[in-house]
Amino acid sequence: MRVGFVVERRAQEIEVQISAPNNNEQSALVTYARMGDSFVLLMGQLYYRSDRLAELLAICPHDALHECQVNNAALALALYRHLGRAALERLEGDFALVIWDAETTQLVGMRDPLGGYPLFWIQQGSTVTFSTSTRPLCARLPLCSLNEAYLADFVMMQASSNESSSKQCVYLDIHRVLPGTMVIARTDCDRIERRSYWDWLTHLKDPGTSDLVEVAEQYRILLQTAVQERMHGCTLAHLSGGMDSTAVALLARDMARSGIRQAPLHTVFLVYDRLPLLARERAYIESALYDKTALVSHANRPTSS
Repeated sequence: MRVGFVVERRAQEIEVQISAPNNNEQSALVTYARMGDSFVLLMGQLYYRSDRLAELLAICPHDALHECQVNNAALALALYRHLGRAALERLEGDFALVIWDAETTQLVGMRDPLGGYPLFWIQQGSTVTFSTSTRPLCARLPLCSLNEAYLADFVMMQASSNESSSKQCVYLDIHRVLPGTMVIARTDCDRIERRSYWDWLTHLKDPGTSDLVEVAEQYRILLQTAVQERMHGCTLAHLSGGMDSTAVALLARDMARSGIRQAPLHTVFLVYDRLPLLARERAYIESALYDKTALVSHANRPTSS
């Protein structure tokens, strides 16, 4: 496990292991925050942080929130401590996090609705362990065996599915925290509570019009805002040759060119020379890369083409 964390609860004793490079707080993939005996570990990034900070400013002094402005874990912990578990459900980003609540003696693991980062857990009697990798969990099991049923389902999975809906894992007795789900382990009982906190249908919004031009403009604003939220530190955009990734990359390029960010935008793409159909994408990709001042391109030619 090069980057990630492990949190293990034995009775009311907590052990934490963090594996991360020496990044600064602005770009660290794994962040940690503590309040008293409670803490949060978060892998990934939170977006629309200003909205969540505004919630806290209504009840907390501004100077008490300085760490929340630069530390993802600190923001999640402050929301949880001051506004409760429901505040975590309003977090937006690509993340997996674990909270140890020392007051209620419960361990909470959760992932964002799209499952940007993995999170697994095991239970051995009163000991519960969360990890962003299966390897530390395998080492804790008396026998780490492949889950043949899960492997069969995985092989049969449709290519369009990012992740199956099963809570199982590639190894027996290791469970996955599903996207948009919380897993809660309390010390007063051995039962693990799984709770889905996100339902896409309840978040549908009526655009208020059937005019495609107006709908497209609303979509453009939302997409542009989403791209800007994700442009921090060293940013890379994938150019696949399709409209979706190209649109995202060009929006990011325009922001980089306008001076919204100082660092250049990196792009990565595949160039096919021998496959006639895929080779047609080359001209399309190159046309998107004409502005060399705002983009640093990285091309790769598959050897199998």
